[in-house]
Amino acid sequence: MAMIFNSLKKILSKPLGEIFSVSRILKNRNWENNSLYLDLVKNSLVGLYQTTPEGQIIYANRAILKMLKYDSLEDLVKTKLPKGCYVDNNKREVFKKILEEKGEIINFQSEWYTKDGDIIYVKEGARVVRDVNGKIFRYDGYIDNITDFKLTQMSLIKATQEAEEASKLKSSFLTNMSHEIRTPMNSILGFSEILEDSVLSKEDHLRYIDAIQQSSIRMLNTIDELIQMSKLDADCLDIYIEDVNVKNVIEDMYVLYKPEADAKGIEFSYKNNHKAKEIIIFSDKEK
Repeated sequence: MAMIFNSLKKILSKPLGEIFSVSRILKNRNWENNSLYLDLVKNSLVGLYQTTPEGQIIYANRAILKMLKYDSLEDLVKTKLPKGCYVDNNKREVFKKILEEKGEIINFQSEWYTKDGDIIYVKEGARVVRDVNGKIFRYDGYIDNITDFKLTQMSLIKATQEAEEASKLKSSFLTNMSHEIRTPMNSILGFSEILEDSVLSKEDHLRYIDAIQQSSIRMLNTIDELIQMSKLDADCLDIYIEDVNVKNVIEDMYVLYKPEADAKGIEFSYKNNHKAKEIIIFSDKEK
């Protein structure tokens, strides 16, 4: 867009010094050349405009009318452009400050309102035009609608953030899985050594064997969760919904962790004040 803007400087400078209008261009001696220039400006795919420093429109081409959803230039002139179109009026002040300090500005991004209240993203540029006394009396500018680009960009940023979050969750999951594998493995090894080296009562012997079995089951469940995780990544996770007795789930967890807690000297117990024999929920027991 900057290339178009710069190429139009030479086109706009002389006739636009008299303020760009169809009638004045047609009065110019180089009518044929000016007619070509006029067609270029009118039919440009880039929005081209002229305003006073206060924002009053002098000229706007068809691209701007279409972009901002106005039916005619007369309709648009009723709005102070671009001041009345900015979503954030502070952006207008920043744009104006840079423009008047440097004489021109390119690729300034902002959000504009259309006539019906929609918001579009635009990239704009302008240059100041001064009178013989050096006073700014007009801005010549361009606007390019970059809404599709910005929405795609925001979508990609969101997707990247979601992917990063998913990666963090996966890392956390794998860390937990590592713990879930080590804990029952340590229990199996520890209780196996106790069974091998100690003289135990039959009751203790059976209790430690049961602990080894529960730890083995826990490891198998962990491995199954890893498999389920890979299925989730592949969008083929199987969910098995059934009646689940919460009391049994808690009891199983207690039996699983109790031997390990005892071996470490940790007091581990649970209390169930619910009088019902079953507390049923509808869920996937393994998830």
